[in-house]
Amino acid sequence: MIFAIDGASRRNGKPDCLSVGSVFCIYPDGTFGKLVSSENGSTNQRGELTALVNALNKGLYCCRNGSTEEIMLITDSEYIYNCLTKEWYVNWQIKGWVTAEGNPVKNKDLWVKAAALLEQLHDDDFEVSVFHIKGHLVSVGKVTARKTIEADPSLKSLYDLVQQKYDEAEVKYADKFTHARELFRANHGYDAPIETFREMIVCNTVADLYAGYVADKIDSGSVV
Repeated sequence: MIFAIDGASRRNGKPDCLSVGSVFCIYPDGTFGKLVSSENGSTNQRGELTALVNALNKGLYCCRNGSTEEIMLITDSEYIYNCLTKEWYVNWQIKGWVTAEGNPVKNKDLWVKAAALLEQLHDDDFEVSVFHIKGHLVSVGKVTARKTIEADPSLKSLYDLVQQKYDEAEVKYADKFTHARELFRANHGYDAPIETFREMIVCNTVADLYAGYVADKIDSGSVV
């Protein structure tokens, strides 16, 4: 089961920052799903962490109801990737939620939730695989994304559009894609199969576009 997570924000760094956490899901039967949360007085990083918590919570539910035994998390956040794969969050928990430098862990409330969910998944022998990919490799205009999402809220049409844009960009910007594959190899220690790499980038792009769409809708006062 695939969960691509991403965040978006408006006025990041300011007291009235709006953050959105978006999860794009592909279930074992091939159907799509999406999860989204927003927070006022927030930060972009809290949006991404909220997406992580939502993905883990949904993943645990799906594992326990027999839908799957493995969840695959895709993120373009090196911070989240390192926190999970290098188990920084475990060390923080042991030390009373302070960093190696002795500073309080930022966004402790969300990391406490994520740690509890990861512990439950581990205790139940469910597998969680985490992958980091380079974000923003595929470009889709904001207006095009909005129209596509509103015409098909399932995100299937957006997914198909991003696949098309990926294939075009891979040819046009070959050097960028080569660098992205090198980054994947450096982080994971192996080369991802071409189709797997493509799927990861596409799913992350869909999550990113949906997060931006929701942020714009909320910021304009519209109901999502």
